[in-house]
This record gives sequence, C-alpha cells and structure tokens, in this order.
Amino acid sequence: MPSSHPSGTALAAPEGPQERLLGSPVGKGADMSIVNRRNAVLGWGVWQVAKVASKRKAKQAVPGKGEHAGLNKGAIAGLGAATLAALLFWRKKSDGSLSNGS
Repeated sequence: MPSSHPSGTALAAPEGPQERLLGSPVGKGADMSIVNRRNAVLGWGVWQVAKVASKRKAKQAVPGKGEHAGLNKGAIAGLGAATLAALLFWRKKSDGSLSNGS
C-alpha cells in the first residue's frame, strides 16, 4: 500500500513546537535514560523482595531442632576434607622452609 507521505518524510518529526513533559529535560538527550526515578524505584522494590525471599530460603536450609539438628554427614565430610587439605598444605610448606641446603 503506498504511503501518503513523500519519500523520506514518513519518519520525520512533526512541524511546530514539541510537547515537553513536566520535569523532562530539554534539548540534546531529552529521551528517557536508563537511570531514572521509575527504574530506581522498581529496582529498589525488586531488591527488597529478593532480600526477603533469600532470607526465607536461608532459614529453610539451616537444620532445625529435633531429629535433623546439627551438621549433616555431607557437612562433616566437607569439614574433614578441608581440614585434611589445610594440614597437608601446611606440612608441605613447612618441609621446604626448614632445610637450609647445607
């Protein structure tokens, strides 16, 4: 379907004074930026909801009182492996530093 506008003017800005929204800047860069009040409030709200959800999830992950209280077998194994690795690393470092080459 042919356009009623001459070629090249279909996307041109309308003639006359441009409307200005209250509080919007005039001139270069008058378009909405990424950092504005609306996006700041939206981001703040998302952050508050995410904090509440993460705190709730963390509380659910911690074992409570009763039958499953305390550390589980996986945590004990992980602690033992970390301790063993630290002791082996420390031993290896101290073996090399004691010999003076004489």
